[in-house]
Order: sequence, then C-alpha cells, then structure tokens
Amino acid sequence: MNKIKPVLTKIAALILISVLFACSSAGSNSPTGTSATSGNVSVSGAYATMNAGPNTAAYMIIANSGNTAERLVAASATDATVATLHETQNNNGVMLMLPARDGFEVPARGKVELTPTGKHVMLENVKRQLKVGDTTAIVLKFQSGKEIALTLPVYEPGSHKH
Repeated sequence: MNKIKPVLTKIAALILISVLFACSSAGSNSPTGTSATSGNVSVSGAYATMNAGPNTAAYMIIANSGNTAERLVAASATDATVATLHETQNNNGVMLMLPARDGFEVPARGKVELTPTGKHVMLENVKRQLKVGDTTAIVLKFQSGKEIALTLPVYEPGSHKH
C-alpha cells in the first residue's frame, strides 16, 4: 500500500490539472510562446503552466518539414527533477495520464500537437513555484539525435490554446 499511495496521489493531481484545462474556455487560438528550429524540426507555441503542487506540464506544436518521420523520445527541464512524455487517455470515462514510453512521432511533412487534454511534457517534482510571468527552460530530445532548447513562458492553466 505504501508504494501505491504516491502513485495514486500523483494520478489524482494530474487528473485535477486535466480537469482545470478541460473546463477553461479562455485563451487564444493562435500559437504563443517560444519557437525554435533544428534542421527540419520546428517548435512553435510552446509554454508551460503554473504548477498546482509538485507537477506541471509543457505544451507546443512540433512540426517536421522533412521527408522522414522524427520521434520525440525524451525531455529535460531545469526547474523539474524529471521531465517525461505523457498522454491523457479516456479509459471508460476515467481520464488517465500515462507515460508515452515510445515518445511521440512527428510525421514527415506533418506535426504533432502537445495539448492539455492529449500529449504533453510532464514536469515532475518542480523545484520552485512557477508563477504567471515566469519562464522555465526545457530541452526536447529526438531519436535522430536532434535537440531543441526552449525557454517557455509560464501561463495560468487553460489560458492559452494552440
């Protein structure tokens, strides 16, 4: 039971964050935040949200202008002990955030969107309270060896949309 309690606590916190995002209707439909490019891979509309507890998340659009698929396989963050790739899934009406062990494919001549109700970079055990107006840095790591470093603005949950 001692091993299950921290997992259940983390799942409950993640579900709460998801509900906050899903219930929000404010925001802009255009990308906001930091953009960066490495070869044929570009990131736009990147941002993180204030942490409600020990965890928060980062969202963005990753595009691939190349003829070969790319795969986001890992991330790191200066303000979090761990940064992992997660995906929110509906399991018989229960929203779960599950690790994306194989990462996220960015199709050739396509894109993948990391959103509050879908794929995202989970920033776990955040080392400081992130507030609106702060910035935080992450590095995205791709299977091809490409890395993209970003400085993300911090917004209130649900205040920005792609």
